[in-house]
Amino acid sequence: MLVLSQLLLADAILTCSYHSRFASAIAQRRSNYSLLKQLLQQPPVRAALALPVVQQLVACQVANLQRMAAAAPFSWHMPQANVPGNPEVQAFLQGPKQSFTISGSFSGIDQARKAAGRLVQTSSYSYGSHRCYGPTRWCSSNHSATVEARGTGRNAHVAIVKTVEWHKALLEAKKGHAQELQAVKQLLRKSAAAAAAVAVDVRRVADTTVDTIDLTSDGRKGVHKHDSTMACSSARKARQCAHS
Repeated sequence: MLVLSQLLLADAILTCSYHSRFASAIAQRRSNYSLLKQLLQQPPVRAALALPVVQQLVACQVANLQRMAAAAPFSWHMPQANVPGNPEVQAFLQGPKQSFTISGSFSGIDQARKAAGRLVQTSSYSYGSHRCYGPTRWCSSNHSATVEARGTGRNAHVAIVKTVEWHKALLEAKKGHAQELQAVKQLLRKSAAAAAAVAVDVRRVADTTVDTIDLTSDGRKGVHKHDSTMACSSARKARQCAHS
């Protein structure tokens, strides 16, 4: 997609013909934040801020970042938590409660400790070191909690308690998105200024097509158009790119 954008924006005729479909295809992607971030860093894109296709891409990224940077009220929901093979624990992590207990299936504390150790290893990209005594820190990019085996005999169980680490990381990410939003808004202002400059150029080109009256060598009035063919052609192309 990056190569396609460079080829498209490097050719004025292709840009005028296909920018609407190109921009729509990107806007309709289910997750386009990362792609737009890469696109807007490309020199051909930044050099074409006056084009409607680039303005549409910038506006789409502004909308993405406004949503991603928005501060949400604190809750214990961790909606992207993923615990393969353990839907009950996954539902707990995604839900509103802070603590959860796995019980009724252990004959003693040793079984509960083994279950706690297996649980910590279930999530991809999780980190934490299982210990025989005390809570184990269980964190990933999508959740944070502690896991601890407790009790004795048939009363042995595994206690899972959510922590605020994931929320702190989320807030830091939102701060980063807020900073990025300001940079993209600045790009949006630049694209508006570039579009205004193009509009001025279009009017200037159009003005060169004004007819002038002069006398021919035989005394008759003649009409001369200064560079009218090239000027009209340039004006038409500029209007097409500016308004298509």
